[in-house]
Amino acid sequence: SFSRRENKLRKIRGRARLAYFDAHCHLQLDGLYENINKIIENAKSNGVTRAAVCGCTPEDWERVAEISEKFPEFVAPQFGIHPWWSADVLK
Repeated sequence: SFSRRENKLRKIRGRARLAYFDAHCHLQLDGLYENINKIIENAKSNGVTRAAVCGCTPEDWERVAEISEKFPEFVAPQFGIHPWWSADVLK
């Protein structure tokens, strides 16, 4: 017999297709930003329905806002300071 968890997973897998939310990405960074249309198209074709695009410093928040305006149905903008850059930001 299946456990409750296994039964729930079987029901979920039996549905048409799962939708995914990318909870943390940095599409505003150089190297990704230049290919954003292709990256988002690829993500959507693989079941990603939304993505949290996380700003790293105040300098890239404008780009995060721009991306969210261009793809409002896909991008959930996040404005913060990434720990890797916090020492520079707080100087």
